[in-house]
Amino acid sequence: MHDYTKEEILTKNITDLDAPESAIESSDRIKRVFIEKWIKDEIFHRKKDGTIFPVEISAGLIEINNHKYILAFDRDITERRKIEKLLKQTKDDLEKQNEKLKKLDKIKDGLIRDVSHELKTPVAKQKMQIDLLKQNLTNKGIKEKHIDDILNKIEVCIVRQENVINNILTLSRLEAGGIKYDIKPTRIDQVLIEVLDDYQIILETKNISVEKILPEITINSDKKMLFHVFSNLINNAIKYRNQSGNAHINILLEKNKKNVCVRIIDNGIGLNDNEKKLIFKRFYQASASSEGIGVGLNIAHIIITDLNGKISLESDGHGKGTTLTVEFPEESCDYLI
Repeated sequence: MHDYTKEEILTKNITDLDAPESAIESSDRIKRVFIEKWIKDEIFHRKKDGTIFPVEISAGLIEINNHKYILAFDRDITERRKIEKLLKQTKDDLEKQNEKLKKLDKIKDGLIRDVSHELKTPVAKQKMQIDLLKQNLTNKGIKEKHIDDILNKIEVCIVRQENVINNILTLSRLEAGGIKYDIKPTRIDQVLIEVLDDYQIILETKNISVEKILPEITINSDKKMLFHVFSNLINNAIKYRNQSGNAHINILLEKNKKNVCVRIIDNGIGLNDNEKKLIFKRFYQASASSEGIGVGLNIAHIIITDLNGKISLESDGHGKGTTLTVEFPEESCDYLI
């Protein structure tokens, strides 16, 4: 360790092995050995050529045949110090990177909010103008099918844009913890009817038939957030509909003694086992050509989980449709009618 031979080191005093700054405290360490059971320190030693290096010393008194000796263990900790320095540097670098990421995240959140709000206003105005134009044409007795088709297609596009913008804003607020749930008695059947009304033009344009069983049921939840959830689920069933021309969606609302359950069943493209594992992940889309940005089901999962509910998906494979199930627990059902 010190580059001396055995014979050379036997001629040395302990202070000859200590680095100058450590040699000053050598006598104090020996005194501590005599009054303490054991000492442990990290100091500096020097090699034969004068090189300074760190050591960990561990020393204590032992007695052999009525003679007291100091038993000392010296360990070269040069490599340990290098690793500690590297770990500290890595930790500091990670903390700096983390701070940069936090700043970038704030910029990203602000940008998402600003862009989404900027988009939301003109989209809302476009929708309003389409409604006014339809009303004007009706009032003037103009009822041409090709005009209706054009206006319906424009309205479908606007609804899509609106859905994407709302999802981006909701996701941003969920990530920032900016959503406070307004829990109160909510007619869940009425929420589903309102969602279907919102998608009525799209459903008609795409020739999707809808069957629904919606008994009057009130649960304790957040109406606005449930509307957002079911809007995303219906939108998903529309996006991944059966393309052969006989697309349909079944919506079933039922209750039992312990929970309320909503099932949205479609006969669309379906999912394989691997896709089912990923479907609630952010930005995942079962089809690369589908509309949207792949956050609808992720948002639905976050909201339903926050509301102490459960959301699950079942599919027997490609071409065999999908069933999305939302369950509300017993504690949400205090207001059941």
